[in-house]
Amino acid sequence: MIEISNGCNEFRIFGSPGCGKTTSLTAQIQADADTYGEESVLACTLTKAAAVELGGRNLSLEHCGTLHSICFRLLGAPPVADDKKLLVEWNDIHSNYAMTGSGSSDVDDGGGTVREDATAGDELYQEYQIKRAQMIDRKKWNPGLLNFAEQWERWKQSKGAVDYTDMIEIPYREKIAPPPAVQVAFMDEAQDMDLLSLSLFRQWGEQLEHIVFAGDDDQAIYGFRGSDPEAWLGIQIPQDHINIRPQSYRLPRVIHEAANRWIEQLTFRQPKSCLPRHEEGTIRYLSADRNYPEDILPEIESFLSAGKTLMVLASCGYMLNSLKVVLKSEGIPFHNPWRTKRGDWNPLGFHRQGVTARERLLAFLAPDQDRTHPTGRMLWTGTEVSQWTNVLKIDGVLNKNMRTTLEKLEDNNEVTMKDLHLWFQEIALPRALELSLDWFCESLLNSKKKIYEYPVNVVKKRGAQALIDEPKLTIGTIHSTKGGEADVVILFPDLPPSAAEDWVSGDRDAIIRQFYVGMTRAKETLIVCDSANDACVEGLV
Repeated sequence: MIEISNGCNEFRIFGSPGCGKTTSLTAQIQADADTYGEESVLACTLTKAAAVELGGRNLSLEHCGTLHSICFRLLGAPPVADDKKLLVEWNDIHSNYAMTGSGSSDVDDGGGTVREDATAGDELYQEYQIKRAQMIDRKKWNPGLLNFAEQWERWKQSKGAVDYTDMIEIPYREKIAPPPAVQVAFMDEAQDMDLLSLSLFRQWGEQLEHIVFAGDDDQAIYGFRGSDPEAWLGIQIPQDHINIRPQSYRLPRVIHEAANRWIEQLTFRQPKSCLPRHEEGTIRYLSADRNYPEDILPEIESFLSAGKTLMVLASCGYMLNSLKVVLKSEGIPFHNPWRTKRGDWNPLGFHRQGVTARERLLAFLAPDQDRTHPTGRMLWTGTEVSQWTNVLKIDGVLNKNMRTTLEKLEDNNEVTMKDLHLWFQEIALPRALELSLDWFCESLLNSKKKIYEYPVNVVKKRGAQALIDEPKLTIGTIHSTKGGEADVVILFPDLPPSAAEDWVSGDRDAIIRQFYVGMTRAKETLIVCDSANDACVEGLV
Protein backbone atom coordinates (compact mmCIF):
# COMPACT_ATOMS: atom_id res chain seq x y z
CA MET A 1 0.00 0.00 0.00
CA ILE A 2 1.32 3.43 -0.95
CA GLU A 3 1.59 5.86 1.95
CA ILE A 4 1.53 9.62 1.52
CA SER A 5 4.37 11.57 3.09
CA ASN A 6 2.97 14.80 4.55
CA GLY A 7 5.22 17.83 5.01
CA CYS A 8 7.76 15.91 3.01
CA ASN A 9 11.45 16.71 3.34
CA GLU A 10 12.44 13.52 1.50
CA PHE A 11 14.15 13.66 -1.90
CA ARG A 12 15.15 10.84 -4.26
CA ILE A 13 17.77 10.52 -6.96
CA PHE A 14 17.24 7.66 -9.41
CA GLY A 15 20.12 6.52 -11.52
CA SER A 16 19.95 3.91 -14.25
CA PRO A 17 23.15 1.96 -15.02
CA GLY A 18 26.05 4.20 -16.01
CA CYS A 19 24.15 7.47 -15.55
CA GLY A 20 26.59 9.10 -13.15
CA LYS A 21 24.37 8.81 -10.06
CA THR A 22 27.31 8.59 -7.68
CA THR A 23 28.94 11.63 -9.28
CA SER A 24 25.70 13.57 -8.95
CA LEU A 25 25.20 12.48 -5.36
CA THR A 26 28.78 13.35 -4.43
CA ALA A 27 28.30 16.82 -5.92
CA GLN A 28 25.09 17.30 -3.92
CA ILE A 29 26.84 16.20 -0.71
CA GLN A 30 29.62 18.68 -1.36
CA ALA A 31 27.11 21.45 -2.08
CA ASP A 32 25.30 20.81 1.20
CA ALA A 33 28.62 20.61 3.03
CA ASP A 34 29.44 24.07 1.64
CA THR A 35 26.00 25.39 2.66
CA TYR A 36 25.55 23.83 6.10
CA GLY A 37 29.13 22.92 7.02
CA GLU A 38 30.81 19.53 6.80
CA GLU A 39 29.78 18.54 10.34
CA SER A 40 26.14 19.07 9.36
CA VAL A 41 26.14 16.44 6.59
CA LEU A 42 25.66 12.69 7.08
CA ALA A 43 26.26 10.18 4.26
CA CYS A 44 25.22 6.54 4.66
CA THR A 45 26.41 3.88 2.22
CA LEU A 46 26.12 0.14 1.76
CA THR A 47 29.85 -0.63 1.97
CA LYS A 48 33.01 0.92 3.40
CA ALA A 49 34.50 1.26 -0.08
CA ALA A 50 31.43 3.19 -1.25
CA ALA A 51 31.82 5.56 1.71
CA VAL A 52 35.29 6.57 0.54
CA GLU A 53 34.02 7.18 -2.98
CA LEU A 54 30.90 9.03 -1.89
CA GLY A 55 32.07 11.47 0.73
CA GLY A 56 34.93 10.06 2.75
CA ARG A 57 37.37 12.58 1.35
CA ASN A 58 35.24 15.49 2.55
CA LEU A 59 33.31 14.17 5.57
CA SER A 60 34.56 12.87 8.88
CA LEU A 61 34.49 9.16 9.74
CA GLU A 62 31.63 9.78 12.17
CA HIS A 63 29.56 11.32 9.39
CA CYS A 64 30.29 9.01 6.44
CA GLY A 65 30.13 5.24 6.35
CA THR A 66 27.73 2.33 6.48
CA LEU A 67 24.56 2.97 8.45
CA HIS A 68 25.57 0.13 10.77
CA SER A 69 28.98 1.66 11.50
CA ILE A 70 27.46 5.08 12.21
CA CYS A 71 24.91 3.56 14.60
CA PHE A 72 27.57 1.37 16.23
CA ARG A 73 29.48 4.50 17.21
CA LEU A 74 26.27 6.16 18.45
CA LEU A 75 25.80 3.15 20.76
CA GLY A 76 29.29 3.63 22.19
CA ALA A 77 30.95 0.75 20.30
CA PRO A 78 29.67 -2.11 22.53
CA PRO A 79 30.95 -5.71 22.26
CA VAL A 80 29.71 -7.50 19.13
CA ALA A 81 27.90 -10.74 19.94
CA ASP A 82 29.06 -12.69 16.91
CA ASP A 83 32.69 -11.67 17.31
CA LYS A 84 34.80 -14.81 16.97
CA LYS A 85 35.90 -14.85 20.61
CA LEU A 86 32.37 -14.43 21.97
CA LEU A 87 31.03 -16.90 19.44
CA VAL A 88 33.34 -19.60 20.79
CA GLU A 89 31.78 -19.07 24.20
CA TRP A 90 28.26 -19.20 22.74
CA ASN A 91 29.06 -22.42 20.89
CA ASP A 92 30.37 -24.04 24.07
CA ILE A 93 27.17 -23.22 25.96
CA HIS A 94 24.65 -23.68 23.13
CA SER A 95 26.07 -26.53 21.08
CA ASN A 96 22.62 -27.18 19.54
CA TYR A 97 22.78 -23.68 18.05
CA ALA A 98 26.52 -23.58 17.27
CA MET A 99 27.47 -21.08 14.56
CA THR A 100 30.47 -20.70 12.27
CA GLY A 101 30.15 -16.92 12.10
CA SER A 102 30.27 -16.99 8.29
CA GLY A 103 26.52 -16.86 7.68
CA SER A 104 24.41 -19.52 6.02
CA SER A 105 23.92 -18.19 2.48
CA ASP A 106 26.47 -17.56 -0.24
CA VAL A 107 26.06 -14.05 -1.67
CA ASP A 108 27.85 -15.13 -4.86
CA ASP A 109 25.19 -17.74 -5.43
CA GLY A 110 22.48 -15.14 -5.20
CA GLY A 111 21.82 -15.95 -1.57
CA GLY A 112 19.86 -18.99 -2.68
CA THR A 113 22.53 -21.52 -1.80
CA VAL A 114 23.37 -22.65 1.71
CA ARG A 115 27.08 -22.57 2.43
CA GLU A 116 28.70 -25.98 2.72
CA ASP A 117 29.94 -25.25 6.25
CA ALA A 118 26.66 -23.69 7.43
CA THR A 119 25.17 -25.08 10.64
CA ALA A 120 21.56 -25.13 11.83
CA GLY A 121 22.56 -22.25 14.11
CA ASP A 122 23.86 -20.25 11.11
CA GLU A 123 20.57 -20.67 9.28
CA LEU A 124 18.47 -19.69 12.30
CA TYR A 125 20.74 -16.70 12.97
CA GLN A 126 20.36 -15.44 9.41
CA GLU A 127 16.58 -15.91 9.48
CA TYR A 128 16.49 -14.08 12.83
CA GLN A 129 18.41 -11.13 11.40
CA ILE A 130 16.32 -10.92 8.22
CA LYS A 131 12.93 -11.07 9.93
CA ARG A 132 13.97 -8.29 12.30
CA ALA A 133 15.36 -6.24 9.40
CA GLN A 134 12.04 -6.67 7.59
CA MET A 135 10.19 -5.76 10.81
CA ILE A 136 8.05 -8.90 10.68
CA ASP A 137 5.83 -9.32 13.73
CA ARG A 138 7.20 -11.99 16.07
CA LYS A 139 3.75 -13.51 16.26
CA LYS A 140 4.44 -14.76 12.73
CA TRP A 141 7.77 -16.40 13.61
CA ASN A 142 7.90 -20.17 13.90
CA PRO A 143 8.50 -21.76 17.36
CA GLY A 144 12.03 -22.92 16.50
CA LEU A 145 13.12 -19.42 15.56
CA LEU A 146 11.46 -17.93 18.64
CA ASN A 147 13.31 -20.37 20.87
CA PHE A 148 16.64 -19.49 19.25
CA ALA A 149 15.84 -15.78 19.59
CA GLU A 150 15.02 -16.13 23.30
CA GLN A 151 18.32 -17.87 24.09
CA TRP A 152 20.41 -15.59 21.86
CA GLU A 153 18.90 -12.43 23.33
CA ARG A 154 19.33 -13.61 26.89
CA TRP A 155 22.97 -14.42 26.15
CA LYS A 156 23.57 -11.04 24.41
CA GLN A 157 22.16 -9.23 27.42
CA SER A 158 24.43 -11.14 29.79
CA LYS A 159 27.45 -10.00 27.75
CA GLY A 160 26.28 -6.45 27.17
CA ALA A 161 26.72 -7.20 23.48
CA VAL A 162 24.85 -6.34 20.29
CA ASP A 163 24.47 -8.17 17.01
CA TYR A 164 24.31 -6.77 13.48
CA THR A 165 20.62 -5.88 13.47
CA ASP A 166 20.75 -4.46 17.01
CA MET A 167 22.96 -1.70 15.65
CA ILE A 168 19.92 -0.37 13.74
CA GLU A 169 17.09 -1.74 15.86
CA ILE A 170 18.19 -0.16 19.16
CA PRO A 171 18.56 3.40 17.79
CA TYR A 172 15.18 3.03 16.07
CA ARG A 173 13.41 1.60 19.13
CA GLU A 174 14.97 4.06 21.56
CA LYS A 175 14.69 6.99 19.13
CA ILE A 176 18.39 7.81 19.39
CA ALA A 177 19.14 11.01 17.50
CA PRO A 178 21.56 11.17 14.57
CA PRO A 179 25.12 12.37 15.23
CA PRO A 180 25.22 15.88 16.75
CA ALA A 181 25.06 18.91 14.44
CA VAL A 182 23.70 16.91 11.48
CA GLN A 183 21.14 18.86 9.45
CA VAL A 184 21.00 16.91 6.19
CA ALA A 185 21.49 13.21 5.47
CA PHE A 186 22.08 11.10 2.36
CA MET A 187 21.58 7.37 1.80
CA ASP A 188 23.13 5.74 -1.27
CA GLU A 189 21.99 2.42 -2.81
CA ALA A 190 18.65 2.82 -1.05
CA GLN A 191 17.16 -0.05 -3.06
CA ASP A 192 19.40 -2.47 -1.15
CA MET A 193 18.34 -1.27 2.31
CA ASP A 194 15.83 -3.16 4.45
CA LEU A 195 12.70 -1.72 6.03
CA LEU A 196 14.32 -1.29 9.46
CA SER A 197 17.25 0.73 8.05
CA LEU A 198 14.93 2.88 5.96
CA SER A 199 12.63 3.44 8.95
CA LEU A 200 15.49 4.60 11.16
CA PHE A 201 16.76 6.94 8.45
CA ARG A 202 13.30 8.43 7.98
CA GLN A 203 12.95 8.76 11.76
CA TRP A 204 16.15 10.79 11.76
CA GLY A 205 14.79 12.76 8.82
CA GLU A 206 11.98 14.11 10.99
CA GLN A 207 14.64 16.09 12.86
CA LEU A 208 16.60 17.27 9.80
CA GLU A 209 16.31 19.90 7.08
CA HIS A 210 16.08 17.19 4.43
CA ILE A 211 17.09 13.62 3.61
CA VAL A 212 18.11 12.30 0.21
CA PHE A 213 17.83 8.71 -1.00
CA ALA A 214 19.76 7.66 -4.10
CA GLY A 215 19.52 4.37 -5.95
CA ASP A 216 17.82 2.36 -8.64
CA ASP A 217 15.02 -0.02 -7.71
CA ASP A 218 15.62 -1.88 -11.00
CA GLN A 219 18.99 -2.97 -9.58
CA ALA A 220 17.67 -4.24 -6.23
CA ILE A 221 19.27 -7.68 -6.06
CA TYR A 222 19.75 -8.26 -2.34
CA GLY A 223 16.27 -9.43 -1.43
CA PHE A 224 17.70 -12.54 0.21
CA ARG A 225 19.30 -10.21 2.78
CA GLY A 226 15.97 -8.60 3.61
CA SER A 227 16.03 -5.59 1.29
CA ASP A 228 12.87 -4.66 -0.58
CA PRO A 229 12.53 -1.75 -3.05
CA GLU A 230 8.86 -1.39 -2.07
CA ALA A 231 10.01 -0.50 1.46
CA TRP A 232 11.85 2.45 -0.10
CA LEU A 233 9.29 3.50 -2.71
CA GLY A 234 6.14 2.63 -0.76
CA ILE A 235 5.92 6.18 0.56
CA GLN A 236 4.73 8.69 -2.03
CA ILE A 237 6.58 11.99 -2.27
CA PRO A 238 6.01 15.06 -4.49
CA GLN A 239 7.15 14.67 -8.09
CA ASP A 240 9.39 17.71 -7.80
CA HIS A 241 11.32 15.86 -5.07
CA ILE A 242 12.29 13.17 -7.58
CA ASN A 243 15.39 13.54 -9.75
CA ILE A 244 15.82 10.95 -12.49
CA ARG A 245 19.24 11.09 -14.13
CA PRO A 246 18.49 11.56 -17.84
CA GLN A 247 21.49 10.05 -19.61
CA SER A 248 23.35 6.74 -19.49
CA TYR A 249 27.03 7.14 -20.29
CA ARG A 250 27.50 3.37 -20.48
CA LEU A 251 24.72 1.73 -22.49
CA PRO A 252 24.63 1.94 -26.29
CA ARG A 253 21.27 2.02 -28.04
CA VAL A 254 20.74 -1.69 -28.77
CA ILE A 255 21.67 -2.90 -25.28
CA HIS A 256 19.69 -0.04 -23.72
CA GLU A 257 16.55 -1.08 -25.64
CA ALA A 258 16.95 -4.76 -24.77
CA ALA A 259 17.55 -3.99 -21.08
CA ASN A 260 14.48 -1.72 -20.97
CA ARG A 261 12.27 -4.38 -22.56
CA TRP A 262 13.54 -6.85 -20.00
CA ILE A 263 13.09 -4.70 -16.88
CA GLU A 264 9.61 -3.53 -17.87
CA GLN A 265 8.36 -7.02 -16.99
CA LEU A 266 8.59 -6.09 -13.28
CA THR A 267 5.35 -5.94 -11.36
CA PHE A 268 6.56 -2.96 -9.29
CA ARG A 269 9.03 -0.23 -10.23
CA GLN A 270 9.62 3.49 -10.52
CA PRO A 271 9.20 4.41 -14.21
CA LYS A 272 12.29 6.05 -15.61
CA SER A 273 13.27 7.70 -18.86
CA CYS A 274 16.98 7.59 -19.57
CA LEU A 275 18.73 8.14 -22.89
CA PRO A 276 21.38 5.74 -24.24
CA ARG A 277 24.74 6.66 -25.70
CA HIS A 278 24.77 7.53 -29.41
CA GLU A 279 26.71 4.37 -30.31
CA GLU A 280 24.66 1.49 -31.72
CA GLY A 281 26.25 -1.36 -29.74
CA THR A 282 25.73 -5.09 -30.28
CA ILE A 283 23.66 -7.79 -28.59
CA ARG A 284 23.66 -11.36 -29.85
CA TYR A 285 23.20 -15.02 -28.99
CA LEU A 286 26.08 -17.52 -28.83
CA SER A 287 25.46 -21.24 -29.30
CA ALA A 288 27.73 -22.32 -26.45
CA ASP A 289 27.01 -23.09 -22.80
CA ARG A 290 28.81 -23.06 -19.45
CA ASN A 291 29.53 -26.80 -19.53
CA TYR A 292 31.58 -26.46 -22.73
CA PRO A 293 33.46 -23.16 -22.32
CA GLU A 294 35.95 -24.20 -25.01
CA ASP A 295 33.33 -22.97 -27.48
CA ILE A 296 33.44 -19.53 -25.86
CA LEU A 297 37.23 -19.20 -26.02
CA PRO A 298 37.39 -17.83 -29.60
CA GLU A 299 35.13 -14.95 -28.52
CA ILE A 300 37.22 -14.27 -25.42
CA GLU A 301 40.51 -14.40 -27.34
CA SER A 302 39.17 -12.15 -30.09
CA PHE A 303 38.00 -9.41 -27.73
CA LEU A 304 41.13 -9.56 -25.57
CA SER A 305 43.33 -9.32 -28.67
CA ALA A 306 41.41 -6.19 -29.62
CA GLY A 307 42.23 -4.69 -26.21
CA LYS A 308 38.67 -4.87 -24.90
CA THR A 309 37.71 -5.37 -21.27
CA LEU A 310 35.52 -8.41 -20.81
CA MET A 311 33.22 -9.96 -18.19
CA VAL A 312 31.87 -13.49 -18.12
CA LEU A 313 28.93 -13.55 -15.70
CA ALA A 314 26.64 -16.17 -14.22
CA SER A 315 23.88 -16.18 -11.63
CA CYS A 316 25.81 -18.60 -9.39
CA GLY A 317 29.52 -19.13 -8.73
CA TYR A 318 29.54 -22.88 -9.43
CA MET A 319 28.41 -22.17 -13.01
CA LEU A 320 31.89 -20.77 -13.71
CA ASN A 321 33.83 -23.85 -12.60
CA SER A 322 34.36 -25.33 -16.07
CA LEU A 323 35.37 -21.94 -17.44
CA LYS A 324 38.05 -21.50 -14.74
CA VAL A 325 39.63 -24.81 -15.72
CA VAL A 326 39.76 -23.88 -19.41
CA LEU A 327 41.13 -20.38 -18.78
CA LYS A 328 43.94 -21.78 -16.67
CA SER A 329 44.72 -24.42 -19.28
CA GLU A 330 44.94 -21.75 -21.96
CA GLY A 331 47.01 -19.42 -19.78
CA ILE A 332 44.45 -16.59 -20.02
CA PRO A 333 44.76 -14.16 -17.09
CA PHE A 334 41.51 -13.41 -15.23
CA HIS A 335 40.44 -11.85 -11.95
CA ASN A 336 37.54 -10.31 -10.04
CA PRO A 337 38.55 -7.00 -8.41
CA TRP A 338 35.23 -6.79 -6.53
CA ARG A 339 35.74 -10.13 -4.75
CA THR A 340 39.42 -10.08 -3.85
CA LYS A 341 39.00 -12.65 -1.06
CA ARG A 342 37.85 -15.30 -3.52
CA GLY A 343 41.07 -16.99 -4.51
CA ASP A 344 39.38 -19.07 -7.20
CA TRP A 345 38.40 -15.88 -9.04
CA ASN A 346 41.75 -14.20 -8.33
CA PRO A 347 44.29 -17.02 -8.75
CA LEU A 348 47.04 -14.64 -9.86
CA GLY A 349 46.65 -12.58 -6.69
CA PHE A 350 46.56 -9.12 -8.30
CA HIS A 351 44.70 -7.68 -5.32
CA ARG A 352 46.12 -9.83 -2.55
CA GLN A 353 48.38 -8.63 0.24
CA GLY A 354 51.78 -10.21 0.78
CA VAL A 355 54.14 -11.65 -1.84
CA THR A 356 52.10 -13.76 -4.27
CA ALA A 357 53.16 -16.63 -6.52
CA ARG A 358 52.82 -14.25 -9.48
CA GLU A 359 55.21 -11.76 -7.89
CA ARG A 360 57.75 -14.45 -6.98
CA LEU A 361 57.70 -15.75 -10.54
CA LEU A 362 58.17 -12.22 -11.89
CA ALA A 363 61.07 -11.77 -9.48
CA PHE A 364 62.69 -14.88 -10.97
CA LEU A 365 62.19 -13.53 -14.51
CA ALA A 366 63.32 -9.97 -13.68
CA PRO A 367 66.83 -9.97 -15.27
CA ASP A 368 66.98 -8.56 -18.78
CA GLN A 369 68.69 -11.36 -20.66
CA ASP A 370 68.19 -9.87 -24.09
CA ARG A 371 69.75 -6.53 -23.15
CA THR A 372 66.81 -4.77 -24.77
CA HIS A 373 67.39 -1.82 -22.46
CA PRO A 374 70.91 -0.36 -22.16
CA THR A 375 70.46 0.02 -18.41
CA GLY A 376 68.69 -3.35 -17.97
CA ARG A 377 69.96 -5.60 -15.17
CA MET A 378 71.55 -8.92 -16.07
CA LEU A 379 71.17 -10.33 -12.56
CA TRP A 380 68.63 -10.17 -9.75
CA THR A 381 68.51 -7.86 -6.78
CA GLY A 382 68.95 -9.42 -3.36
CA THR A 383 65.25 -8.95 -2.60
CA GLU A 384 64.27 -10.73 -5.81
CA VAL A 385 66.52 -13.69 -5.04
CA SER A 386 65.01 -13.90 -1.59
CA GLN A 387 61.49 -13.92 -3.03
CA TRP A 388 61.84 -16.62 -5.65
CA THR A 389 64.16 -18.95 -3.74
CA ASN A 390 61.75 -18.95 -0.82
CA VAL A 391 59.52 -21.47 -2.62
CA LEU A 392 62.30 -23.74 -3.92
CA LYS A 393 63.58 -26.92 -2.35
CA ILE A 394 67.12 -26.99 -0.97
CA ASP A 395 68.40 -30.29 -2.38
CA GLY A 396 70.00 -29.77 -5.77
CA VAL A 397 69.40 -26.00 -5.62
CA LEU A 398 71.00 -24.23 -2.68
CA ASN A 399 74.34 -24.69 -0.96
CA LYS A 400 74.36 -25.81 2.66
CA ASN A 401 72.87 -23.40 5.23
CA MET A 402 72.01 -20.80 2.56
CA ARG A 403 68.22 -20.86 3.10
CA THR A 404 68.40 -18.68 6.23
CA THR A 405 70.81 -16.26 4.55
CA LEU A 406 68.56 -15.79 1.53
CA GLU A 407 65.39 -15.39 3.59
CA LYS A 408 66.94 -12.35 5.28
CA LEU A 409 68.05 -10.65 2.05
CA GLU A 410 66.53 -7.20 1.65
CA ASP A 411 68.75 -5.49 -0.87
CA ASN A 412 67.60 -3.69 -4.01
CA ASN A 413 71.11 -3.64 -5.46
CA GLU A 414 72.08 -6.13 -8.15
CA VAL A 415 73.78 -9.22 -6.75
CA THR A 416 77.16 -10.42 -8.04
CA MET A 417 78.19 -13.70 -9.64
CA LYS A 418 80.34 -14.28 -6.56
CA ASP A 419 77.18 -14.10 -4.42
CA LEU A 420 75.35 -16.52 -6.68
CA HIS A 421 78.17 -19.08 -6.61
CA LEU A 422 78.15 -18.84 -2.83
CA TRP A 423 74.39 -19.42 -2.62
CA PHE A 424 73.61 -21.92 -5.40
CA GLN A 425 74.82 -25.39 -6.13
CA GLU A 426 76.96 -25.72 -9.23
CA ILE A 427 74.37 -27.84 -11.07
CA ALA A 428 71.55 -25.37 -10.43
CA LEU A 429 73.11 -21.97 -11.15
CA PRO A 430 73.40 -22.27 -14.97
CA ARG A 431 69.71 -23.23 -15.26
CA ALA A 432 68.71 -20.36 -13.01
CA LEU A 433 70.77 -17.90 -15.06
CA GLU A 434 68.95 -19.16 -18.17
CA LEU A 435 65.69 -18.16 -16.45
CA SER A 436 64.47 -21.65 -17.26
CA LEU A 437 60.82 -22.04 -16.33
CA ASP A 438 61.11 -25.82 -16.54
CA TRP A 439 63.96 -25.76 -14.02
CA PHE A 440 62.02 -23.40 -11.78
CA CYS A 441 59.03 -25.75 -11.77
CA GLU A 442 61.21 -28.81 -11.17
CA SER A 443 62.87 -27.06 -8.23
CA LEU A 444 59.68 -25.99 -6.47
CA LEU A 445 58.74 -27.42 -3.12
CA ASN A 446 56.15 -30.15 -3.60
CA SER A 447 53.62 -28.06 -1.69
CA LYS A 448 54.04 -25.21 -4.20
CA LYS A 449 53.94 -27.05 -7.52
CA LYS A 450 50.15 -26.86 -7.98
CA ILE A 451 50.05 -23.15 -7.10
CA TYR A 452 52.57 -22.25 -9.81
CA GLU A 453 51.04 -24.25 -12.66
CA TYR A 454 48.74 -21.43 -13.77
CA PRO A 455 51.12 -18.42 -13.58
CA VAL A 456 53.86 -20.44 -15.30
CA ASN A 457 51.39 -21.42 -18.02
CA VAL A 458 50.47 -17.75 -18.49
CA VAL A 459 54.14 -16.86 -19.04
CA LYS A 460 54.77 -19.77 -21.42
CA LYS A 461 51.77 -18.92 -23.60
CA ARG A 462 51.56 -15.14 -23.31
CA GLY A 463 54.86 -13.85 -21.93
CA ALA A 464 55.84 -12.32 -18.59
CA GLN A 465 54.06 -9.06 -19.41
CA ALA A 466 50.75 -10.92 -19.02
CA LEU A 467 51.60 -11.30 -15.32
CA ILE A 468 52.38 -7.59 -15.00
CA ASP A 469 49.31 -6.07 -16.68
CA GLU A 470 46.07 -6.27 -14.71
CA PRO A 471 43.78 -8.77 -16.46
CA LYS A 472 41.21 -7.42 -18.87
CA LEU A 473 39.01 -10.46 -18.24
CA THR A 474 36.75 -10.58 -15.19
CA ILE A 475 34.74 -13.63 -14.19
CA GLY A 476 32.14 -13.74 -11.45
CA THR A 477 28.51 -13.74 -10.50
CA ILE A 478 26.18 -10.93 -11.44
CA HIS A 479 26.04 -9.99 -7.75
CA SER A 480 29.81 -9.73 -7.52
CA THR A 481 30.16 -7.22 -10.35
CA LYS A 482 27.28 -4.90 -9.50
CA GLY A 483 28.74 -1.41 -9.88
CA GLY A 484 31.29 -2.55 -12.46
CA GLU A 485 31.34 -2.36 -16.25
CA ALA A 486 33.20 -3.81 -19.24
CA ASP A 487 33.32 -3.29 -22.98
CA VAL A 488 31.95 -6.80 -23.49
CA VAL A 489 29.74 -8.98 -21.30
CA ILE A 490 29.20 -12.68 -21.91
CA LEU A 491 26.20 -13.82 -19.88
CA PHE A 492 25.10 -17.34 -18.95
CA PRO A 493 21.26 -17.52 -18.62
CA ASP A 494 21.25 -20.50 -16.23
CA LEU A 495 19.42 -20.51 -12.89
CA PRO A 496 19.95 -22.55 -9.72
CA PRO A 497 17.08 -24.98 -8.92
CA SER A 498 15.32 -22.75 -6.38
CA ALA A 499 15.33 -19.75 -8.74
CA ALA A 500 14.21 -21.95 -11.65
CA GLU A 501 11.16 -22.95 -9.61
CA ASP A 502 10.36 -19.28 -9.00
CA TRP A 503 10.76 -18.52 -12.69
CA VAL A 504 8.35 -21.27 -13.72
CA SER A 505 5.83 -20.29 -11.04
CA GLY A 506 5.84 -16.67 -12.21
CA ASP A 507 7.60 -15.23 -9.15
CA ARG A 508 10.15 -13.50 -11.37
CA ASP A 509 10.86 -9.98 -10.12
CA ALA A 510 14.09 -10.81 -8.23
CA ILE A 511 15.40 -12.81 -11.20
CA ILE A 512 14.48 -10.08 -13.69
CA ARG A 513 16.38 -7.51 -11.63
CA GLN A 514 19.40 -9.79 -11.31
CA PHE A 515 19.76 -10.35 -15.05
CA TYR A 516 19.05 -6.68 -15.76
CA VAL A 517 22.14 -5.89 -13.68
CA GLY A 518 24.09 -8.48 -15.67
CA MET A 519 22.98 -7.09 -19.04
CA THR A 520 23.73 -3.51 -18.11
CA ARG A 521 27.38 -4.05 -17.26
CA ALA A 522 28.08 -3.99 -21.03
CA LYS A 523 29.38 -0.81 -22.68
CA GLU A 524 29.61 -2.10 -26.26
CA THR A 525 28.67 -5.75 -26.72
CA LEU A 526 26.37 -8.16 -24.87
CA ILE A 527 26.56 -11.86 -25.71
CA VAL A 528 23.99 -14.25 -24.25
CA CYS A 529 25.03 -17.88 -24.26
CA ASP A 530 22.93 -21.01 -24.55
CA SER A 531 21.69 -22.64 -21.35
CA ALA A 532 23.12 -25.90 -20.06
CA ASN A 533 19.61 -27.23 -19.31
CA ASP A 534 16.00 -26.10 -18.93
CA ALA A 535 16.69 -24.20 -15.70
CA CYS A 536 17.22 -20.79 -17.25
CA VAL A 537 15.70 -17.42 -18.03
CA GLU A 538 14.25 -16.75 -21.45
CA GLY A 539 13.92 -13.64 -23.56
CA LEU A 540 17.22 -11.88 -22.86
CA VAL A 541 17.93 -11.55 -26.59
